[in-house]
Amino acid sequence: KTQINLFKAVVSTQSTGSPRKKSPPVSQTKIAISQLSRNVLEPHVEEIFANYGKVVSCRVLIDKVTSFHKGVAYVEFANNEEAKNAIKYMDGGQIDGQAVAVQFTLERQPSPARRAPVYNRRSPPRGRRSPPRNRRSPPRRRGGSPFRRR
Repeated sequence: KTQINLFKAVVSTQSTGSPRKKSPPVSQTKIAISQLSRNVLEPHVEEIFANYGKVVSCRVLIDKVTSFHKGVAYVEFANNEEAKNAIKYMDGGQIDGQAVAVQFTLERQPSPARRAPVYNRRSPPRGRRSPPRNRRSPPRRRGGSPFRRR
C-alpha cells in the first residue's frame, strides 16, 4: 500500500514540474494519404479530396529510380476544417479498391542546400585513393624485319 502511494507522489511531481511551455495549437491544413495503389494518379487524388473542400495543392511522391509513385500523396486544403472533414470521412476509406490511411502531416522545413566539398587539386581527397598503377613493362616485341639473317 505504501509503494502505491509513493508511486503516485512521484508521478504527480513529475507532471506538475514541467519546465517546457506548450506550443500554441497549429492550424494544420496539410494531410498525408498513404497506402495508395499504383493506379491512382495526382488528378484522381485531387478530384476525390476536392469533395471535402478547396484543394490548394496536391502532390504524389514519385520514386526517382523506378518512376512509380511511392503510394503516398499530400493534399493541402484552404483551411483546417476542410482538412479535418477529409480525414474524418476518408481515413480507412477506399480509393481504387485499396483501403487508405489519411492523417495530418507536419510541414517539413526545406533543408539548406548542400555544397560539394572543395578539395585541394594537388592531392586526392582522404579515403579515396586512385587505383594502383600497372607497373609491369609492356611485353617485348619479337619481330623485326621479315628477312632474318643467320
